[in-house]
Amino acid sequence: MSRTDRLESRREGTSLTWYTLRGNQKAQFSAVALGMLFAYLVVREMATPGFTRYWGYLVTQVGICLVVLLAGEMLFGREGGFSWPTHVLVAAGCYADVLGNDGGLYAVIDEYDKITHFIGVGAVTAALFDAIRILSLRGYMTATLQQRLVLAVLLGVAFGMAWEVYEFVGDDIFNTARWRGPWDTANDMLSNTLGALTVATVLWFGETRRPSTRSNSELEAAMNEVPTRELQ
Repeated sequence: MSRTDRLESRREGTSLTWYTLRGNQKAQFSAVALGMLFAYLVVREMATPGFTRYWGYLVTQVGICLVVLLAGEMLFGREGGFSWPTHVLVAAGCYADVLGNDGGLYAVIDEYDKITHFIGVGAVTAALFDAIRILSLRGYMTATLQQRLVLAVLLGVAFGMAWEVYEFVGDDIFNTARWRGPWDTANDMLSNTLGALTVATVLWFGETRRPSTRSNSELEAAMNEVPTRELQ
């Protein structure tokens, strides 16, 4: 398929997904779950200003996650968009982080942040796996299931390492009070790695247990078929 045909196919797929987004259950789930959380943070700040010192970070995080998930469903609808594990894990991570700050669980439970690290890096790993799958379907790379999983895990763990650097540097520059010493960093990295490996195992099980699979060439041909039904 030529570059021009590929671009045209993307435009058609994007317009169709814009129209049918309201019928996308994954998009609806994230829109409701993260939209409600975003609204809660805004209303809570208006009612109780300064209820958490991390309000700006939390509302930005939830907003970005919501935009990225919905944009993924619209732009990559022909390739299936982001998977259910990605949508669920992102929502779970955002809720766990807000609960840890607003509910004081980070202060009450010493190891609570290990849960958010586990879920957060797991969500990143799932999203990266989806992104690699989309790149494969679009012909930008060729990778087997095992290669996609390994790459997603490595990049997910790398993201976790970058986050630890942010915690260390942010503690000095922005006084975020996130870094608790080298032992805490080591435990965070362990949680990050376990999260990435656990999600990769679940994804591998789900991919290999599918009743039937199609090759990349077959999927690409299906993606480029012109819809025969008119939009109602």
